[in-house]
This record gives sequence, structure tokens and C-alpha cells, in this order.
Amino acid sequence: MKKREQITRPVQKIQAQLIKPGLAAVFILLSAIAPSHVGAQTPSLTLRQTYLDASSFPEIVAGVVVRDGENRPVGGLTESNFSVYEDGVLQLPILVEEFKADSGGVSVVLIMDISGSMRDELPDAQIAAKTLVDLLTADDFGALISFDDVVEIVQQFTNNFDLLKSAIDGLQNGSGTAVYDATLTGLDLVRNQPGKKAIVLLSDGRDGDSNANLGDVTSALGSAGIPVYAIGLGVSGGRGEDELIQIAQASGGIYYSAPTTAELQEIYLSIAYFISKYTYRITYTTSNCAADGTQRQVDIVANKDGLAASDTSSYIAPFANSQIVLQTDIAPTPTQPFMLQLITPTLDDFTNSVSKISMRIRYNSEHLQVQTPYAQFIKAGPMFGDATAHTLTQSVDEAAGIITLTIQRLQPVAATPGSNVLAEIGFIAKASLPDSTSLTFEIDSLLATNSAGCEMVFDLQPITVLSDGMLVWPGDTDANGRVELADILVLGLYWSMTGPARPATTDPILWKAHLAKRFPIVSATHADADGEGQISERDLIPIALNWGQTTATVAGARPKTAHVLPEGAVSYALDQSVQADKYQLRIQLARANSAPLAGVMLRLALSSEQSAMTQAVVGSLWQKDALFFSQIEPDGQHLSVGIMLKPGTEFPTSDGELLRVALTANAGLSPHDIHIESIGLVSPDGRINEGALAQIQKGSVSAVPDVIELERAYPNPFNPATTIRFQVNEPVDVIAQFYRVSGELIQSVQMADLQAGTHTLMWHGKDGDGRTVGSGTYFVRFIATDRQGRQFRRTQKLILIK
Repeated sequence: MKKREQITRPVQKIQAQLIKPGLAAVFILLSAIAPSHVGAQTPSLTLRQTYLDASSFPEIVAGVVVRDGENRPVGGLTESNFSVYEDGVLQLPILVEEFKADSGGVSVVLIMDISGSMRDELPDAQIAAKTLVDLLTADDFGALISFDDVVEIVQQFTNNFDLLKSAIDGLQNGSGTAVYDATLTGLDLVRNQPGKKAIVLLSDGRDGDSNANLGDVTSALGSAGIPVYAIGLGVSGGRGEDELIQIAQASGGIYYSAPTTAELQEIYLSIAYFISKYTYRITYTTSNCAADGTQRQVDIVANKDGLAASDTSSYIAPFANSQIVLQTDIAPTPTQPFMLQLITPTLDDFTNSVSKISMRIRYNSEHLQVQTPYAQFIKAGPMFGDATAHTLTQSVDEAAGIITLTIQRLQPVAATPGSNVLAEIGFIAKASLPDSTSLTFEIDSLLATNSAGCEMVFDLQPITVLSDGMLVWPGDTDANGRVELADILVLGLYWSMTGPARPATTDPILWKAHLAKRFPIVSATHADADGEGQISERDLIPIALNWGQTTATVAGARPKTAHVLPEGAVSYALDQSVQADKYQLRIQLARANSAPLAGVMLRLALSSEQSAMTQAVVGSLWQKDALFFSQIEPDGQHLSVGIMLKPGTEFPTSDGELLRVALTANAGLSPHDIHIESIGLVSPDGRINEGALAQIQKGSVSAVPDVIELERAYPNPFNPATTIRFQVNEPVDVIAQFYRVSGELIQSVQMADLQAGTHTLMWHGKDGDGRTVGSGTYFVRFIATDRQGRQFRRTQKLILIK
């Protein structure tokens, strides 16, 4: 054998596409080795990986050629001569199979593109082609075909490799490209050669001058069984590359993509090893059987007679994965249970091969809790069969909101509809959960393996769901768990704000938790005490009816009552003050029946822009501890009022003064400038009679009285209450003291800051402790004190009839 020149492989990686007949393409990476000297003087050993096939993952198949220092193939090697390392881990066991040519050497025909577009690349291509020739042995034969628009057999088969290299050196550029015709010419030339045969085709463009077509070529190659090692020079992604791939695929060969001529020498060197006389196939099952799409480095080492050689290649593991999707059966609702399911969207061989899965699931522990007992509400899904087909361990950290779960199959489970559910976890939403709150569930760690112990890859995506509804207690507008005076203030804070009305129920203000949708401001949802969808004076009604209640107790169904709706006609009159621009509006109720009156809801408006309402106070009809809410709009033109008596209070049944309103007017004021937009008389069970609005009587403007005067009080035989009317001619504070005939003081009523005009005071026939007094004769002492401290005193007898 002749001495060959030093061969240097470029230190880079070349991507090659290994194509096997009847199989999908497998991608390998052929990595560089150090420069080697070929000669007889120094014993040496070289190893070349010719392919690395991961198409049957986790089974890996590597093709290996081993040569001695004279570049002769080394045969007779077994498993004891090879070691395989994947990512540094020794792989055991391995299977080594040796393959030899039947007889003779290898016949290789080189087909080279000399078209005009190869003008700059041809010199490098010639050098690279001679690299392959230098690796042919004495038993091998080589031939050369060139093509542009014409195909020429430049050198017939010969084992005189100097002659063959000289023919390569003599190639000159032409024009045109006849790839198909050149390939068929090469096939005809090599077809009848003995032994192993191969075609090495180099082209930089798509065919444009052949008489044959691509179908002719692929058909001929498919039946010939002679591999074509096709090299596409600078044709990545084009039609020319696609044609070369089809040619290689039809023949059972390999397609190489060479972006530039710098890769050609490496490629020709690789092809030389592919067509070697002796090859070894090494098969092993990777110890890293996770189908995770990662690149794995494979080092194969050969040892013989104290000599060693190695080569490195790599493959990309297939990426076999599925998803685990989290979903809830319903939207989380306060105090209601719901189920979190862990499912795979599709049930296939991959997902059904899960043998063991361990995971950690995070949830919002502020608003959610896992149902107990855990063993009942944390369970494996149908994917793992019934309780006899799997084991399950779980733990819950309620404070951190973490569930740790491990499920392991004990036996295979047949795939059935619904068996894509891995696990189910029962939750319950806490009562404090606000409406439309984002709740996130996520699997933040997962380890799944199949029956072979291989790690399985799942895509994990967190899920965020919105809660549906929140719990409110009618009257607890500040959501502190108790109905009290502060709840009235909240109405003013969120006055007139609107939001979703609560779902209709038989008793929307019954003291219990009601489901509501959130307002634009979450806390305002509680202020909508009656659930009508707007914060208004009528939200005072649930506050009054549920006064003193706490969320620690839940009322039963409200007992049906025989309450008749209170009825009556409303009238009002204006009293002008001593100051010309100040007025007092008195709104009176004349009862049409004696049904108990628990409260009134009223809205007033002014039609005169020169006037404004400045203050509202409860009328004398109501007891001093009545709940009162008033809201005057900034323009002073609109007033909303709510007055309610607490449960247990004796509700008035007689005529009386509902409300007094102080006004200012720059240009005079008439009762016709005042409009009652709405008025509702409230029964003790919270129902509202709107009928009084149709019976409004407008009075006149009363002149300012000349003196302070107390009118005679007359008994009301139908109501245990007495109305006392009086007039004042200037702002005063009034005290009314009620005495028995024995002189015992039994009740004292104060009315502060009364403006000049006519006023009424109602005594309900009770003493200072709220006890009802008997029928009979009593005395009232009336004391009016003006701003200068002067007092007007008058004592009057009155009769109480029950």
C-alpha cells in the first residue's frame, strides 16, 4: 500500500441526514477528531463513528469503523474490545456485530458538478474528493464522472488512485446542470462492478439540463440497491436540496448539507468510512431513557493489543411528552365544595405508560382549603384504576397551601373513556372569598416514570380561575360581623354606587349569608344591604331589621307576619324663618289605617336653582333612638332620607311629623318648588308601601309666628299617643317634661335647634325607661330657650286614652 499524505479533519461539526430504506430520516452529528498520521512506522489504531441511530429510542445503534496504522480495516473485534459512554456514563450491556463485504473491495464512482456556479468552489471540492480517494484500499476501485449540461465519464473504474486523483485535478468548469443524467450514468457505470458499490454525488444546484426527470432517477435507484451519498453544496432549503435528499433517500444512502466548501473534506472523510469493507454495529439501551429532547454525547472507545482509539458523536433524544392540565368542575364559590382535576388532554400509549408519578401542587390557602378527611378527597383518577390497582400517599400543608401526592400503579389498567384523569382533589372555598378573585393552581414539581423506570416529560401549565360570587350579610355593610351604628355610615361612603343585583330570593334581607356578585369596589358589595344593585337610603331597612345581629348566629326563616302595610297621605308645608332666606319644610303623615309604621324612605328634589336643602332631621313621629340616614347631594337640590325603628321598638300607628328639612333660598321659596320624588312607608317586616306618593298634599308658606305659643293637646282615642303642636318665632331649643298629677316626672323630650315656625311633638305614652303608662290625666311643661338664653315656659294638662 502506498504511503498517504497527512489528513487533517476540520475541527467543526457537520450535520448529516442518515436515510435508511423504509425508515424516517435520523439526524446525527459527526464530530471532529484530532489530526492523524497514516503510515506503517508507528503502530496505531483509529476509530470512526459512521452513524448514530436513535430512531428506536431508548435503543441506540452506532456504526463504527476501526482501522490500523496502515489504514486497513480491523476485524474480529467483540464486546470486550469496545466501551460506550453516554454523557460520561458507561453503558452496559452492549451488543457488537461485525459486518463484512461478501467479496472484493468497494467500487466507488465520484460524480462531481463542474457547472459555472462551481467556479470558485471547484478547487476546494477537488481537494476534498481526493481525501476520499486516499482512504481507498488496494481492493477498492474508483471512477470519476463530471457534469455540467453534458455528462462525461472522465475516468473508468481503476485501482490506480494516482490516475484517479489526476483525473480529479484535471476537471474544468463548464455551464448548466444535468444532475439526473449524471446520476443515471453513474448507476449504469457501477451497476456491474463486483462487491460493495457506492455513488458519491456532489452538486450545488437543481437540475436544469437533464433528459431524465427526478422520478426516473428515484425509480432506478430504488430497484438497484446501490447507495448514493449526496452532497448539497450551498443549497440549504432550496429545491435543489430537496431533489438531492430524494435521490439519497430512494437509494438508501445519506444526504449531507455543506453550507460552504469548508465542510467538504469532513464529509468525504465520513463517506469513506461508511463504505469501508469492515464495519461494526454497536447496540445498547441508554441508561438515560427520558424522552426529553436533549442532546446526548456518545463516546465509543476501541481497545486492541494495547492500542486504543475513540470517536465522539451525539444524538438528540426524541421529545415524547404530554400535558397535565388542571381544571375545576365549577367556579369556586364561598362555602361551596368544588373539585380540582389533573388530566391529560389525550390518552395515548405515552400517558397510559405512567407507572409512578410524584408531584407537588400549590393552591391559594388564604381563600381555599382541602376538604377533609384527606384520604377521601385526595384520590387517584381512573387512569390508575380502582383502589386495588394503585397506591397513593399524600400530605397537605394547609398553612403553605401545598399538597404532596404520589401515585404508583400496581397493575396495568385498560384505557377507558375518562381514564385520562390522573387525580382529583376536593376543595372548599372559604366564606371570606371575594367575588371574581383570581385563584391559581399549579404543579411546581413533578417526577413521572414508566414501567422501565424511565423519566417521562410532561408540560405543566398553571391554571387561574375566578371565584364566582361572595357572601354578604344584609345589614352588615362594613363586613365586621355585626350590625351596628357604623353600618349606617358605610351607606354614605358608597352612596349611589351601582353593581350587580343579588339573585332573587324569597327573603333577600333575612339574616344569613347571601351570595352576591362584586361591585366595582369589593367592599361596596356589602353596603348593598337589600341586594337591589344600588347603594341607597333603602339599604337602611336591612340594617334596622337585623340590628344587633352577628354572623356567629344565623336566623331561621323569617316568620310570616300578619302586618298590614301602613297607609296614609303625605302633606308638607314651609315655615319661613325670621331670616328671610331661611325656611323649614315639615312633612306630615295622615294615617289611613293603624298598621304599625317601622320607617320611611323618602327622596326630595328642588326645582329652584336659587334654593338648597341644608339639613334634615327626624320628625316628632319617631322616637329619639330611630336610625336615621340622610344624603344631600353637593348641589343641595336633592335629598335622600331613610328613617327606621329598631326591632322591639313600639311602632307608631298615628298621624305625625315624618321629617323636617332646613332650606335656604335667595329669591323666595314656594311649596311648588319642592317635589317628593319617592316615598315609601315601611312595615315592621321590611316591606314598602309606595302608595303615599299618589296622595301628596302641598301646603303654603306659613308666616313667621309673632310669639311662642303652645297649642292645646287633644287625646287620640285610637292611638296611645298624643300630638302636641307649638309655634316659635325664632330659633330655640325645646324641652317637654311629662308629669303625673302627683308631680312625678316620668319623661323628658328634647328638640334642639328648632327654626321659627310650627312644630309638632308626639308623646307615645311611655316613661323614661320605655314603659307604657296607663290612661289618665298628665301634665306637660314646655320650655323654649332662645339664642340669648331667654326662656318661654308653659304648663298644660293632657289626657291619655287607651
